[in-house]
Amino acid sequence: MTALAVAFPLQLDDAGSAELVSEPALAAEQLMRQLLFTAPGERLNQPTLGCGLRELVFAPLSPELQAASEFQIGAALQRFLGDVVSVISLSVLAADSALEITIVYRLAGEEERRTVTYTP
Repeated sequence: MTALAVAFPLQLDDAGSAELVSEPALAAEQLMRQLLFTAPGERLNQPTLGCGLRELVFAPLSPELQAASEFQIGAALQRFLGDVVSVISLSVLAADSALEITIVYRLAGEEERRTVTYTP
């Protein structure tokens, strides 16, 4: 039996219930997106959840920003989603005054590599 997760962003299905996601990779990518775009202190009862990406987005683009972003994102993924995904590589690139975050990962218990890219 496949575990179900609530879709992110929250949507309603035809019956008016919260839409569910049954594909593990899609659910993991939605969890990573939530983690990236959640600021620490934003979640009630989980004040440490998040990676502080918003603060980095408005900083001047530099090699130091890229390194700091990679460190913060990698640490947050390991801490909060380490039992869901195993990060193989993580890169943060500054392109046209925007950050591009690319994560290569494996789902827990699987060997297949997957790649997802986020642009804040």
